[in-house]
Amino acid sequence: MRPQIVWTIFRKEITEALRDRLTMTVVVVLPILLYPLMVMMLGKLQSTQAETEEQRVSQVAIWGDAPAALLNWLGSTNNVEVKPWAGAPSDVKTGLQGGRFQPPATEMDRESFSRTNRSNTNRDQDPPEDELLRAARAVVTIRDLDAVLIVWPGFGGALASEGLARVSICYDSVRPA
Repeated sequence: MRPQIVWTIFRKEITEALRDRLTMTVVVVLPILLYPLMVMMLGKLQSTQAETEEQRVSQVAIWGDAPAALLNWLGSTNNVEVKPWAGAPSDVKTGLQGGRFQPPATEMDRESFSRTNRSNTNRDQDPPEDELLRAARAVVTIRDLDAVLIVWPGFGGALASEGLARVSICYDSVRPA
């Protein structure tokens, strides 16, 4: 087909389409009004939700013998409410205070675990989870608390000697803080 004929047909179709008021409304008026309105509404919704989350006080349980300085510092923040031993089963509490539980494995511990268990088909398998971490996960999962901070035995002594101290935090990464 010759370009002149194509151009004539194109002009005719566009002219007919633009004469139709419904087409004009859908093509021109709705996008000009609707899109900015949708963007403003989504922005307002997002800012309102962010303000609500910003003002919300997180409920954090501390399991273990935390030094008073740590409890005071956490309690002085505006967005964290500290609840010592909240949600901790009695056997977990006595086991943690008695030193029965040990901190979870570090990356080096996991590597040595997988080397000693090479007969397993899944070499990336983690060591089995203990009842302390299961209990913390259960408390967070039922949404009684936002997080559980586990202060492992020896934390206060390690801090006093300016060494490295270990804690574990169990929280729901999907739920907003």
